[in-house]
Amino acid sequence: MTSFLQPISAWIEAVDRELVRSKHVLLHGNTSDLVLYAGTTASSETASCCMTFDKALHRYLVDSGFSLVLHFNAADGLSLVDLSMSPDFDRACRAGSLGAEVERVDNRLGIANDVGGAVETIRQVLRQNQVSCAVVAHFVDQLVGDPHQHQQDDRQLLIGLKQAVQDAGFASGQNALRNSFIGVASQLTAVPAWLFVDNPRIALVPVGRPNARERRHWIGIRFQDFHGVSQLADGLQDELVRELADRTEGMSLFDISLLPRVSHTEKIDPTSPQELVRAARFGKKEDPWRGLDPARLASVDQVLRARVKGQEAAISHVVSTLRQAHVGIGLGSNRAHGGPPKGVFFFVGPTGVGKTELAKALAAFVFGDDDRMKVFDMSEYRQEQASERLVGAPPGYLGFERGGQLTNHVLSEPFSVILFDEIEKAHKSVNDKFLGILEEGRLTDGRGMTAYFDQSMLVFTSNLGSKQLRHRIENSNGEFPSYEELREIYLNEVKKYFDVTLGRPELRGRYGDNIIVFDMARPELVQQICGKFLHGLREDSHRQCGLHIEFDRSVTDHISRLMRKPDNLELGGRCVRELIITEVVKPLNAFVFTTKPAAESTLFLSVPANGGRISIDKRP
Repeated sequence: MTSFLQPISAWIEAVDRELVRSKHVLLHGNTSDLVLYAGTTASSETASCCMTFDKALHRYLVDSGFSLVLHFNAADGLSLVDLSMSPDFDRACRAGSLGAEVERVDNRLGIANDVGGAVETIRQVLRQNQVSCAVVAHFVDQLVGDPHQHQQDDRQLLIGLKQAVQDAGFASGQNALRNSFIGVASQLTAVPAWLFVDNPRIALVPVGRPNARERRHWIGIRFQDFHGVSQLADGLQDELVRELADRTEGMSLFDISLLPRVSHTEKIDPTSPQELVRAARFGKKEDPWRGLDPARLASVDQVLRARVKGQEAAISHVVSTLRQAHVGIGLGSNRAHGGPPKGVFFFVGPTGVGKTELAKALAAFVFGDDDRMKVFDMSEYRQEQASERLVGAPPGYLGFERGGQLTNHVLSEPFSVILFDEIEKAHKSVNDKFLGILEEGRLTDGRGMTAYFDQSMLVFTSNLGSKQLRHRIENSNGEFPSYEELREIYLNEVKKYFDVTLGRPELRGRYGDNIIVFDMARPELVQQICGKFLHGLREDSHRQCGLHIEFDRSVTDHISRLMRKPDNLELGGRCVRELIITEVVKPLNAFVFTTKPAAESTLFLSVPANGGRISIDKRP
């Protein structure tokens, strides 16, 4: 194997191992990034060892002992980038009985500009045994339009390349390498699989994002280029380099190379690594959590209560978490990796009592818009393979280059509220993904890109226990349990779900005391929900028709009586809304359409003592 100077990108070491085993190589993945490579001998270039992928690959092949390195792509054909290799190319041509004429083109040697001629040249040069030769084929994933269906010309091209790999020989001499074909592709799924599947001569080598060692080295050699380093105390560099390297996990080396520029532009020195990396990742350095108005935050409980009725325990917990996110003090564990999410809530309780509405209210308070909440309907993730939709398919599988739905969202919108609705309906494999998110605040997708959740709030909702609650009410002649009894019913079902159904009690432990039980739609809660909807009806009546609407207490009492029916009670606040539409809104619209009351008229709505249909009277 080759003896490299450090530093070196990990994929180069993998290629070296495969070439020693006389394998051809198909590189795929992060092939447009910068690369760390210092070569095999010390030189003036060693200190500046960050270079383009193509240049690093070329230098490595030369350092490994190949006398001739040719480059091929469908646009330029076959060419030499190092003119000093032209004598070796001539020798290889003669050995392969080509008799080819070599033409200088723009300080390069254009050997064969047409694709068909280039492939034939590749076959002959790789077959000969006089000159150790490597051919690098760039953009292999762009050679054909459809990797599954080929035109006749495409098929001839691909078969020619496969035959070249099949026939490659060894240059003469002790410890000589096999003449090697190195394909380069960003998307492996776009490369026809029959070129490499079940082909023992070809090794697949994924090119990933820079690892921790590579990131530490690059940041270390560029540390003096950051803003404000001349004013830092002695002895801080090693610690700050490690933290910056940890925080840049999942970033390309190209993006990491821009950190010094961002540092100067935003006037952020390395002692604020989280702020610096956030500015580089997202193009902004403001922290919306720290930027919350303290005066508004002091009265956030009132804002939430205006939208969500009768859920004091849940609102108190959300308020406490919001204020903690604003202050920012924590235990400090895993802070090098971004840290856990700003807040995690597991809302469990009857349907229609405000779980989703509280999450919306939270998003609206922080970001000014309900739409800043991303909703994942977990009933769509019932199948075992559904976890791939969240994080993306593994490398080599169809669609892996698209990434995952969850990781893509967090990469593009790190400051958000994310709702996982009805989490109990998701497959077990999906729940497993949340272990790392809840503890470390990060999740890596199939492309190797890491999404950080340290600026997000996560809300999980569940109806676990609702069946048991209905059974309890039906067996007690309609008597409602106390909140403490209801809370115990739901917490027992949540515990059973995590410990028995999933077999993952440690996942339940990650939620800790953030499992919050919402109360049922009790009569007093129904009255509050009625008041909210009737207030909206009153305002809309005046806005649409200029009418003044007054409601007798009997209206809300009537809705409350209907809500005691088990089927209605099970639907919670949503049923209150539907009942008001059926019992109040529709009769009111019919009355206005029929009687055509004048603008500024007052209508009084009530329900007879014996129940029945609503009564509507004009008042002077």
